[in-house]
Amino acid sequence: MRYSFCILSAPNTASANTALAFAHALSNQDHSLYRVFFQGEGVKHCEQPDAWIALANTHDCDLVLCSNAMHEYALSCPGHGRFSIGGLILLAEAASTSDRLINWGGA
Repeated sequence: MRYSFCILSAPNTASANTALAFAHALSNQDHSLYRVFFQGEGVKHCEQPDAWIALANTHDCDLVLCSNAMHEYALSCPGHGRFSIGGLILLAEAASTSDRLINWGGA
């Protein structure tokens, strides 16, 4: 199965930690991770990127920071080449090309 994630929770939350653990488990089950889209407080993960960059390197997946949320939180996160900045169309594209889109965090 092909998965994509939408991360809505800030770093070091139970939801974010569970998302990382679930993503690592995917590779043990012959599943793939296509894209991780960080939205809302989730864009703050670019400030502590090591775990996500390691995951992206393992799964060869996209890490996309929501452009609107980056503006809202006044983040730039330079120097983290695995992350790109994009709009909601990339989340919609991930949903349409993945078997499952899982949201982590949020209300």
